[in-house]
Order: sequence, then structure tokens, then C-alpha cells
Amino acid sequence: MKLVLDTNVIHDDFMLHGPRITKLCSAAPSLGYEVLIPEVVCDELVNQYRKKLLQNMSGYSAVVKLIDEVKTGAKSSFEKDAFVSKSVYDYRPVLLSRLHELGINIIPYPSVDAKKLVSKDLLLKKPFREVKEDTIGLCDAMIWESIKSICVRPTAEEQFLLGGHAYRKLCSVGDYKNYHCTECMEISTDRGRNTNIR
Repeated sequence: MKLVLDTNVIHDDFMLHGPRITKLCSAAPSLGYEVLIPEVVCDELVNQYRKKLLQNMSGYSAVVKLIDEVKTGAKSSFEKDAFVSKSVYDYRPVLLSRLHELGINIIPYPSVDAKKLVSKDLLLKKPFREVKEDTIGLCDAMIWESIKSICVRPTAEEQFLLGGHAYRKLCSVGDYKNYHCTECMEISTDRGRNTNIR
């Protein structure tokens, strides 16, 4: 069984040391689960990390500047944007290393049919949705395409557990309770075999 993690499973646990993720990853091998994370989810985590830093920088930046000025007697040279950029740059390898330590395998970005993806976007097919005149869902679509990309492994039946609320984004209202949706049918059609998504 493959357990695919979505961003909200790891929300605000940027260093992946929280009890939920560590317990999950320590129990997974004995349960026969392979824990996977799409590369797009890694990028979403890096972006959330960046946003969290920016949210907390105003107070931090002011304090650092004040301390620098007290220590040196001169105007501080602290640059908020440079600090955030360096922090984000330094975070990515830490994240990848921790994923490796936990035994979480990364599903690389898939090759996708751009025309098909744009068609879904324009028709607002799941996971695309319109919020205040903006269409959102590209990352969700890439997560789904990542899942589909690993369905090519030659097994008689493949089963997935989608961690988080990914199934709600992918399936139509009412369908998600049974975890069957048009996207699940798309895997069966594209790959010609039985794939269960729970």
C-alpha cells in the first residue's frame, strides 16, 4: 500500500519532528506502507516556510535593527528580504534530508499533457475551482498527476491512501465518502488496471 502525503498533513511542522509524522513513518514499514510525497508538495512546504518567515519578520526585523544600532552605534544593515531568501535556500536541503531520514520517498514532477491540464482548468474540472474570479488547483492537479505517474508500476492491483484532504479536492461532492471519483476512473482508463484509492 502506498501512502501519499499532501501538504496539510505536515502543516507547520517544517522540520518534520512532530509526533504525527514521526509515528506515521516509524509504523509504516511494519504495516506494509510505502510513504510517498510528491515533489510539488515539497515545493509547497518550502513556500509555506517562506510565508511563515515573512509573517513573523516584521517584529524580528525591528528588534534586530535596534540591537545592531545599540551595539554598533550605526544604522543597521539587516536586510529582511536577504535573510528570508537565505533561510529558504538553506531550508530545502534540510527538508530533503529529513524526508530521507524518515524513509519518505519523493515522487518527481510528472510529465503532463499541458493541453489536457488547461482544458480541465478552463472547464473547472476537479481539482480546479474558481475562487473570487481566480482559478486555483494547479498544485492539486500536479499532485494527482504525480500519483497517476506511479501507477505504471507492474502490479495487479495498486492501493493508495491519500494523506490529508487531497481526496476532497480531487473528488466531486458526495463521491469522496467512498473515495471513488472521475479521477480514479481516469487512472483505470489510462493504465488499464484496477487501482483503488482510499
